[in-house]
Amino acid sequence: MSSRVRRPKKKSDKATGQVATEFRLLRLIPGSGSDTIACEDVVVSFVDTKRPSYYALSYVWGDPKDTKPIMFNGSPFWITQNLWRALRQLRADKTVSKTLIWIDSICINQNDLQERNHQVSAMGQLYSSAAEVIVWLGEGSDQSYYFMDFLCRFEELGHTRK
Repeated sequence: MSSRVRRPKKKSDKATGQVATEFRLLRLIPGSGSDTIACEDVVVSFVDTKRPSYYALSYVWGDPKDTKPIMFNGSPFWITQNLWRALRQLRADKTVSKTLIWIDSICINQNDLQERNHQVSAMGQLYSSAAEVIVWLGEGSDQSYYFMDFLCRFEELGHTRK
């Protein structure tokens, strides 16, 4: 990760040694289609009752060798092709692009084992505290659109039977 990444603070905990007290969120910088994807981090406290609302992204990392660059805090940062596609789609969604997003592979410093362990142990809290969890299954195809339409109709059917 870039040296421009701010490290979340930790505090001592008698039961576990140390726990994370802060975590990073991403703010996507507005852009369109072919613009370079850019984002910046925002460090937020777990214990702050006024912490900002955010989305959490759940996705398949994909092939770690198949990467594309984005700009993270003003520096190049390499992410998997699958995450790049997800970010491009999220940036196009005007509702999502105006809020903060938690994405494990970017928000957790993967090169810092201690931080990674602390943050991974808090993933349940990170996902459950999110305003919404977005699941990225990949780019759509004709078949996936039919399936998503089926799921929407299935959900509507369930609501009409109650």
